Amino acid sequence: MAEISIIIVSFNSRKFISKCLESISKCFKGLKHEIIIVDNGSKDGTIDILKEKKEITLVQNGKNEGYAKACNQGARIACGKYLFFANPDIEFEDNIPDKIFIFLSKNKDYAGGGFTHIHRHGKIQRICAGHIVKPLDHFSEQLGLYGLLPSVRTFNARFFPLRGYKTDHPAEFICGGCFLIRKEIFQELSGFDEKFLAYFEDMDFCRRLKNEGYRLFYWGSQRIIHSLGTERRKMSSVSLRTDYASRYYYFKKHYSPVWIPFLWIISNIGLVTRFTVFILFSLYKIQFYNIAKNYFNVFLSHLNPVRYAK
Repeated sequence: MAEISIIIVSFNSRKFISKCLESISKCFKGLKHEIIIVDNGSKDGTIDILKEKKEITLVQNGKNEGYAKACNQGARIACGKYLFFANPDIEFEDNIPDKIFIFLSKNKDYAGGGFTHIHRHGKIQRICAGHIVKPLDHFSEQLGLYGLLPSVRTFNARFFPLRGYKTDHPAEFICGGCFLIRKEIFQELSGFDEKFLAYFEDMDFCRRLKNEGYRLFYWGSQRIIHSLGTERRKMSSVSLRTDYASRYYYFKKHYSPVWIPFLWIISNIGLVTRFTVFILFSLYKIQFYNIAKNYFNVFLSHLNPVRYAK
């Protein structure tokens, strides 16, 4: 029986999935594991690649059921004591050490944890771990203050200090794209909330873990390469709208609804600012025009506050 069930949700992941599976084969070699891939209706040939992989269990959805629901599907058929949710665009760099599971076996109040995400050129992606998001963090993010002033803690409250991403220590939040969790605890909390189509389902789950008295650990000494993190600004209009919808649902679920009008106003300011910046960039490089257009389209659809207040 597998000790670890690695669950991957794929959606048009042909470009990445083979390297991801190769890295799992190498870095999980010493651990009893199974690989479950739940495909959310890929149309780019991902399925053709996956059907050739004898080492995986493949679940095919006819359409995009969302990340949370697909993860829960994989968890229901998993045999492992631990669930390891992994995006198809990540590559494990190092062998997964026994010390992680020894630590978890000795510390029952820790539900699981995660690793450092890096760009292919080595830069750390701070979104991989940190603290539970609060409404004022949305303000800092939408106005770009966390990126412009990374050393100012007021604007970076959801992140660790930069040096904190290179060491091992507890964390409140672990990114769902590389997330280790005890199966029994995942089941106890009924898995991810399937009302999140994508984005913030991991933040919601980490908050619920904290509310139940469980803790998470961040192994900063373990690194993974996260490819799509370098392309986040290229998100489509649909992905951006989904991101905002998930944010509002998260804040309504965990905070007072009086925050929603404030968050809506800040979001519109952020969308207009990003549109303006990328339009100016497009004067020098035309590829920025499509990014600007996506932000403008989302701004237009975002003008009706009623849909987010429901």
